Amino acid sequence: MPTTGSSYAQYITERRMKRASLLLETGDTSLKRVAFEVGYAHTSNFCTAFRRQFATTPKGARG
Repeated sequence: MPTTGSSYAQYITERRMKRASLLLETGDTSLKRVAFEVGYAHTSNFCTAFRRQFATTPKGARG
């Protein structure tokens, strides 16, 4: 893990959200599948984390 000045949990969350953003932008993968692929068992938890990271919903990020 690179030295970023953030905690391990923050680092992992940032990596998950970057991957999720990429999946949402480049494909027609379902929201439930994206959440699962980045490590969230519940879509609602994923949506909350995504909104905190990007100030938009996953649906809004899809365009």
